[in-house]
Amino acid sequence: MKRVTFFSLLLTCTIYLLAARQFPNPSDSASQPFDFESSLNSWVVAQSNPDAGALSVVAIGSGNSLHGLRIDANHAGWFGIDDANAQLPISIDAASEYIFDLSSTFNEGSFAVAFQIGSEYHWCQTSLFALPSNSHKTLKADLNTLLASEEACMGSVPEGASDVRGIWIYLGQEGVYLLDGVRAQKIDSAIK
Repeated sequence: MKRVTFFSLLLTCTIYLLAARQFPNPSDSASQPFDFESSLNSWVVAQSNPDAGALSVVAIGSGNSLHGLRIDANHAGWFGIDDANAQLPISIDAASEYIFDLSSTFNEGSFAVAFQIGSEYHWCQTSLFALPSNSHKTLKADLNTLLASEEACMGSVPEGASDVRGIWIYLGQEGVYLLDGVRAQKIDSAIK
């Protein structure tokens, strides 16, 4: 298996800064397994930090969705979903890239995305990214690259990784954040 360094991982995770806070076109090829149009879609505050904040669905009225997931973070913590939800697991063969559209209000912040992989729930996460106040960023996380990085996967790459069992977003500061859905798509990669 090809080893991927931390720095090449940074280059692979593509971040787009959207000056006009426009969300991506819904006609792209990605599916949206978590759209927050009518519910939280079983997203929760992680059990490891239950006082990290609160989640709610709010109207946003632009972009891909009419509604998004509002995260009121009391302090740094993890927010996400695990395979207790009917929409997980998702096969890596079916969706190997996940796209997160995240906005901040008021406070400058930082975020990372983590995945729990396979029946062993192997933890693999992106590096920490800055999120300036009153801004929007799109993060594309390529699982083919992420899962090949020992550094990203807590010192060892997951063996026999076939599906995503959990998706988590780390917010590094207190503040109000808006997640406009999570999209997933299959991409081809030279890393196998």
